[in-house]
Amino acid sequence: MVSTGVRRRPTLARAGAVLAAACLAAAGCTADSSEPAEEIDWSTRVQACPNPGQPVIVQHVATGDVDGDREPDTVVARTCEPSTSYWPSTVEVFGSAEDKRRRLGVLLEDVGATDRPWVTKVAVDNGTVVVEAYGVDETSEGNCADLNFTYRFRYAAGAFTREARDVGNANKCQPVG
Repeated sequence: MVSTGVRRRPTLARAGAVLAAACLAAAGCTADSSEPAEEIDWSTRVQACPNPGQPVIVQHVATGDVDGDREPDTVVARTCEPSTSYWPSTVEVFGSAEDKRRRLGVLLEDVGATDRPWVTKVAVDNGTVVVEAYGVDETSEGNCADLNFTYRFRYAAGAFTREARDVGNANKCQPVG
């Protein structure tokens, strides 16, 4: 298991990055696997942010075999540059084949509106994608991320299944954004 924390704030001048991200999001484009995962600019490979000109922020990158092919897959946590409060994170998983990287799935989209997860760590543990995040629930005050979440996802038959969603009280607002 290899995990690397990365936070990049791309400039608005990266029009090519936005086009590449849109291509990946819409058509499932692939990335050249000859580049090691830590050398790829993942902000150009993940889904684009929904607002025009809104930059993608890559929060964390981890590698490990997710799909069972004994090749390292890449797990990328990303968010969008917020204008006021923080923007919930999603996690994208890219498979590694002999000649191409392809998107296996996008995680946390189903909980984004309720948990508002801000990813603090991603890892691959024995084929399971583990995501740690701060977040909120219906009792949280405003944008006070006062909960700790741990999500576990397993990939099988071409799709991810959430195996666990553990919640703990942080007893204070956690740093996000």
